[in-house]
Amino acid sequence: KQKQLPAAAEAARAVLAIDANNADAWSRLGAVLGKQGDAVAAREAFQQATKAAPEQWRLHFNLGLMLRDAGDYDAALREFQAAASCDPSQTGPWELSAAMLRRASRKEEALLADLRALQTAPKDWTLCSMVAVQLSQAGLLVVAVEHATRATELGPNEPKAWSRLAEILLDMPIVDGPRALQAARRADELAKGADARGTWLLARAEGANG
Repeated sequence: KQKQLPAAAEAARAVLAIDANNADAWSRLGAVLGKQGDAVAAREAFQQATKAAPEQWRLHFNLGLMLRDAGDYDAALREFQAAASCDPSQTGPWELSAAMLRRASRKEEALLADLRALQTAPKDWTLCSMVAVQLSQAGLLVVAVEHATRATELGPNEPKAWSRLAEILLDMPIVDGPRALQAARRADELAKGADARGTWLLARAEGANG
């Protein structure tokens, strides 16, 4: 915490000299090495941590972050999924699993991971709104509207929640023009006209209402 990284690494190695299977020491060493810019050694340390305590979700999650940052997305996905399996109540592993799955064009699996993430944090408006977008892109528009509406209830003063609701309503086969316009106006009002995309959605909504 005092930014004395060489001393911190030395302390972690001193622990490991006594107990080579100390997962916490491996994890701390990995964190220090990462801060020192030695990504390869940091990754190896995190891998040792997961081997020492494979049941700890945080260790898999940290290794997943390291792998993602290194561009090894398949390996990162495996670690995020392992973290989710260790503790399904954690939001982060599900969210990042979804992100990796979307990157691999595994959209259905990604959507399921998004929904699992939302189960762990049902009052998170950001997550609820993002899930609404994914549902919309999957063609599940009715359920998407439900989630987008819920997001505005959870974040009533968040312009992005309202603009996403407006956009999904405008993409419905039968457009609910008045409701879309109401949502778009609310988004523009909250953004004080400073969001270009929100202004564009407002124009779309006005057009939909003649």
